[in-house]
Amino acid sequence: MSVTLALVNQKGGCGKTTSAIHLAAALAVAGHRVLLVDFDPQGHATLGLGQQAPETGRVLADLLRAPGGPPPGAIAEVAMEVREGLYLVPGTLGLAGLEVELSGCGQPEQRLERALQESGQWDVVVIDCPPNLGFLTLNALSACDDVVIPFDGSPFAIQAVGRVGQTLETLGEMTGHRPETWYLPVMVAARDRLGRAVVEQMRARYSGQVLAPGVRRSVVFPQAAAVGRTVSEYRPRCPAAMDYPDLAQRLVDRWRRDRRFEADFSGLIRRGQELVFTHRHLSPCEVRLAGEFNDWVPDGGVRLIEGADRWEKRLTLPPGRYEYKFILRDRWMVDPANPDRVPNSQGTLNSVIEVVSETASPSAARARPPASRPWPEAERVHRGSRRSAEQRAPMIRRHFRPSSR
Repeated sequence: MSVTLALVNQKGGCGKTTSAIHLAAALAVAGHRVLLVDFDPQGHATLGLGQQAPETGRVLADLLRAPGGPPPGAIAEVAMEVREGLYLVPGTLGLAGLEVELSGCGQPEQRLERALQESGQWDVVVIDCPPNLGFLTLNALSACDDVVIPFDGSPFAIQAVGRVGQTLETLGEMTGHRPETWYLPVMVAARDRLGRAVVEQMRARYSGQVLAPGVRRSVVFPQAAAVGRTVSEYRPRCPAAMDYPDLAQRLVDRWRRDRRFEADFSGLIRRGQELVFTHRHLSPCEVRLAGEFNDWVPDGGVRLIEGADRWEKRLTLPPGRYEYKFILRDRWMVDPANPDRVPNSQGTLNSVIEVVSETASPSAARARPPASRPWPEAERVHRGSRRSAEQRAPMIRRHFRPSSR
């Protein structure tokens, strides 16, 4: 079961395209198969991933303007893989003229929905909409299950968000389609009092729908976009690089709770000092585990336990903190069920898990002393010197001798 997510706001410059790119990329890094539809004629999501619109061949506009509409699942004809697990439908200028071309057709606002139907090869479809509430945005709203409305801390943000809400209400009255709606604070700065006030006002108005704390303001986002990379690829140690992976995990958790997202993969589960994982549909040879505990050799030291209707793989480890990844059908991926991740030297992320002793309490594990003491001399001085007052006097006079004039 897949989820279609549209990022919508009639206001420009509110981080909508940046959010679409990074949310899609974060979901792909987490092991999901993701399709990003650049539904903006400007094609900024395409450029932000370092891609160009194709000069020849069919594009999305050609599918949507076809007589009678596109056949179900036709979107796969114009999708291209741009990262491992991340597919892109490029945006082209041809999208801008569709409203006029399709004005005489029946139900033109449902053409994108039809193109996405039965395209079951992706777990999540992310649609980047143009900065308006026109024909293309209506197509995206009709096709999506969830709407994310990014907003910044400007005085105009609440008005723009309100207009999107009115459009969703009108769409629901006309078609009966009411997607889940989320509000995402972006460009959040700790010292921006007005921005914090806007976020608090939004949380009061849309209780439970604001994806707080949101995404931090960072100059790294435009820098990464200028070279066609995501922030996790461009500068993985930037603090803001983890904001979108955290957001992706929260959305996936919500979809799973609502039973709208099939949780095939258990992830790595701790049972004392034993780690266990399984998969509902794949065979054991298609899911392997590698990490610091086995020198990154897939399934090194892992035991396979097979039953009548399921299998498990188990690994017993001494207490410690370990980085790891799964290899799913020869593709390296982080643990989709574990939000604890750290950047690695390849510019991607590793999952992190901590194994504690079965006899140690959680509080004892947290209170472990540091592994090294880098400044022993400083500690001795801090505890106090054993020199006598007569021995210390020359040192004091030497360090605090008045300057000559």
